[in-house]
Amino acid sequence: MTLLNEDIVMDFYCDLLSQDEILFLKGKKDEREKIMDKINELKEIDKLHDKIELAKDLWKVLFKNAMSFIDPNLKGYDTLFRYFDVFVDFEELIFASDSFYRDHTLHCLWVYFLGEYLFRNPEYQPLFSSFNEANHQANKIVNFYKKFEMPEIFEGIISVADNFQLLEENEESIRCVVALAHDLGYPLKKIAKINKSIGEILPFFSIFKFGEFDFQFDTIQQFYINSFLELMSARFDLTPTEIDLNFTEFDLVQGFFTRLNKIGPQDYEYNINANTEKFNELKQYLKSLGEQEKFILKRVHEVKGMLRKEITRMLRYSNDFETYQHGIMSSFLLIKTLNAFSNMKISYSDPDNIPSYNFSLLPIIDAKLNILQAMADHTSPGFQIRNFNSYSSFLILIDEIEEFSRISRADQFREFVNEFCKSSVTFQDGILKIDFIFDNADIPNLNPEIAFKGKCTRFLNVFDLSNLDEKIRIRFRCIGKIPENKNIYELTIENGSYEITVNNEKQDINDYLRTEEIS
Repeated sequence: MTLLNEDIVMDFYCDLLSQDEILFLKGKKDEREKIMDKINELKEIDKLHDKIELAKDLWKVLFKNAMSFIDPNLKGYDTLFRYFDVFVDFEELIFASDSFYRDHTLHCLWVYFLGEYLFRNPEYQPLFSSFNEANHQANKIVNFYKKFEMPEIFEGIISVADNFQLLEENEESIRCVVALAHDLGYPLKKIAKINKSIGEILPFFSIFKFGEFDFQFDTIQQFYINSFLELMSARFDLTPTEIDLNFTEFDLVQGFFTRLNKIGPQDYEYNINANTEKFNELKQYLKSLGEQEKFILKRVHEVKGMLRKEITRMLRYSNDFETYQHGIMSSFLLIKTLNAFSNMKISYSDPDNIPSYNFSLLPIIDAKLNILQAMADHTSPGFQIRNFNSYSSFLILIDEIEEFSRISRADQFREFVNEFCKSSVTFQDGILKIDFIFDNADIPNLNPEIAFKGKCTRFLNVFDLSNLDEKIRIRFRCIGKIPENKNIYELTIENGSYEITVNNEKQDINDYLRTEEIS
């Protein structure tokens, strides 16, 4: 069993920095050295206050470099960073009001470092083989067409090549920003806890009525909120232009695709081991066509943009906003404070036919929407995972398994605990194996079963069990190694199948978790 801890993931990240393998830091020697110095200093610090103060600086350096790689507009960063300072200070109040509140300052850094450790580690690659698959395939298809060297026919497709390349280049920055910012809206979630703590104190002073702190958005803000929710539910697609063909034109187009398919659909999509002979035959055929025939094929290969609004997503986000889910409130904070998010410029008169001059904005808009949507999805009750193919599913996975360094106050003894449990995350025999080992006997009232039930409820709700990709198989365990609890609690999940056992004894899930929502 290989244990993961903060030192392992930080060392791994420092290795990436020293080899200049972080794309948004590539060529930035001073920034890389600054980050490495802060990481190494963080590893040496024992005092919690000093560790959090340093983490604040590290958070800001990473966020600025990652986000400015996507959009160089820095307006609003001072405001966001002031909020982050206030956010960290506010956590001290939450620690006081909630006995088992878990740290979110350092946690965001660990989510980022752990995510990069898993994503870049060959051991876990099968898990993420479908990550952003649609964009990657589109990029390979475009590059395939470029090999014909015939812009007079394929100009429409070739013109978007740089966009797909930029989409891939933004991936590392998106993962960083999402990890760092996903919990920024968390303080709103804890207002009720603070009210409860105040309500328990005041009666001792014979004060039985007090005005609870409450908040709501003004009516005048409703238009902005509605526009925000519409933007959050948007999806920008590129698709072939629809054209009408007569019989002769249709016969020409069909002939082209028949020849194309002889190269092999696998080679066509992925550009692997291309059939050179068939490819050259098709290229010569295209060169032999007349101008009118080339023009017809050019029209077939023209691309248009389409802006789609997903109604179910908008309804889900609207409900999340009404209930102040901290994921969508984190997204709202970014778009309110940073010009990089509020200046997403795209103009159109027909959402089904967006002009090509807007395509250059696609990578930037796509990156920003992915950031906002991933943060919102991670606390959205209606979001479900079928595969780890998106930023949303990736964030949720890492967020749920990052438990190796969650600082908390250990109940009535008011001591801060750095580690409730040890963590092991491996990928063996096609199974993601996650173990939380509870062996700290010094923590009073430590109960592995409570943690296990919480994770089971989360996993069984967030995974779309009946439609789960067959490649996704998970075994999650909480292992008790303390005098009062030496049990092994296990959850297994795969397509259409899930099971809970305690010491290898199968449990009735609905009875065990006290829910009727899992069938």
